Amino acid sequence: MNPTRPSTAPWAYALGEFGLSLPTHVVGSFLVFYFTDHIGLAATWVALARSINAIWDAANDPLFGYWSDRTRHPRGRRWPWLRFGLPLYVLFVLPLWFVPGGLQGFWLFAYLLFFLLVFETLATIVYLNFNALFPALYTQEDSRVRANALRRAAGLLGLLAATSLSPLLYTQLGFGEMILIWALVSAFFLWIFFSKLVEPAWKPPPEYAGFWHNLLDSLRNRNFRLMLLAIALAQTALGLMMLGFPFYAKYALNLPGAQMGLVFGAVFGVALISAFVWPSVTGRLGIRLGWQVAMGLFVLALLPLWLVDSLMEVLLLALPLGLAISGVVILQDVVMANLIDQDVRRSGLRREGSYYGIAAVLVRLSGVLQTLALASLTPLFGYVSGAQPGPDPETAFRFLLAGPPVLAMLLSALVVHFLRLELARSRKLT
Repeated sequence: MNPTRPSTAPWAYALGEFGLSLPTHVVGSFLVFYFTDHIGLAATWVALARSINAIWDAANDPLFGYWSDRTRHPRGRRWPWLRFGLPLYVLFVLPLWFVPGGLQGFWLFAYLLFFLLVFETLATIVYLNFNALFPALYTQEDSRVRANALRRAAGLLGLLAATSLSPLLYTQLGFGEMILIWALVSAFFLWIFFSKLVEPAWKPPPEYAGFWHNLLDSLRNRNFRLMLLAIALAQTALGLMMLGFPFYAKYALNLPGAQMGLVFGAVFGVALISAFVWPSVTGRLGIRLGWQVAMGLFVLALLPLWLVDSLMEVLLLALPLGLAISGVVILQDVVMANLIDQDVRRSGLRREGSYYGIAAVLVRLSGVLQTLALASLTPLFGYVSGAQPGPDPETAFRFLLAGPPVLAMLLSALVVHFLRLELARSRKLT
C-alpha cells in the first residue's frame, strides 16, 4: 500500500463529518433553548446537567482513546468502535427531544441528565475514533489541509443545515418531528461513509504502555499542553456563540424562529464557502499565524454584537464571522495532526486515540465554562428561564454572545503564539 495515498477517499470521510455534525449541532444549538425557553427548566438546572456531563466526559475520553489505540481487528483499530457506535449515536439523540409530559423540576432535570450522559458518551466514542482516523489517512501536510478543508466544509454544511433549517422545522412541525428528520438524514450519510471506510495497514507494537504511563508521557509534551489549553479556550468561545445565538435573536433582535434561521444560514453559509480559502492563507502565513488570524477575525466579528439591533446589521457581520469560524476549526485539526506526528517521531508509537481522547477532555470541560457563563445570567441579569426572563434579557444575551467568547478566543490566540510547529515551518503548505 502506498503510504502517501489515503485508504479512504476524502469525499467519503467528508460525508462522515456531515452525518456526525447534524445531531451534534442540533443539540449544541437548540437543546438549552428547548429545555429552558420551551419546557421551562431553570437555566441553573440545565447548567448543572451540562456540568455533570462535562465531568463524566473528562473521565471517559482518555479511557476510550486508550482502548481504541489498543484495539486489534482485521478491519482496523477504529472500525469496530464505529460499527456499533454510529447507529446508537443516531438513535439516542431522539429521547432528548421526546420529553414525557408532566415532568417538572428535579425529575425533568434527571431526565435531561440521564439521556444527555448517554448521548454524549456515544458522541465521545464515535467522534474520537472518527478523528483518530485523520492523521493516519492523510500523512502529508498539503493533503491534510486540502482533505480537512473538504471535511470541514461538509461539517459546516451540516452546521448550516441544522442551524438554519431547524427553527423552520420546529416552528412548523415541532421539536420531535425536527429531530426525526435530522436523525434519518444523519443515518443515511453515516452509512455511506462507513461502507467506504478502509483503514490503512497498521502494525501494532509488541507491547503497550499502561494507561497512566501513556497519559503522563503525552502530557510531558510542552506543545501538547499548550494545544490543550488553546483548544479549551477556542471551543469555549465557539460553544458560547452557538449556545447564545438563539437567545440573542429572540431577546436582542426580536426575531421569530424562521428569521433566526437566516442568521445561522448566513454565518455558516459563508463559513462553508470560505473553508477552501484557508489552504491558500496558511500557504502564505503558516499554520500557527493563520490560526491566530482566524481567531482575531472571530473577535472582531463578535464585538459589534454589543450594539447592533437589526437583522440586516447582523447579516453584514456574517462575512467576517463565517470566515473566522471556518479558519478556527480547519486549522485546529491540522495543528493537532502535526503534533501527533512529532509524538510518533519522539516515541515511536502511533497513539492518535490517546491524543484525541485527552484533547476531548478539554473540549468537554469547555462546556463547564459555557454553562457557568449561562448560569451567571441569573445573578447578573435575573434571567432564569423563558417563563422568568428577568428585567433585562436583551443585555443578558448581548453579554453572553459578545463578552465571554471574545475573552476566551483572545486568550486562545495568545497561547497559540507559544506553540512550536516544526512541520509547519519546514514544509510549505499548498
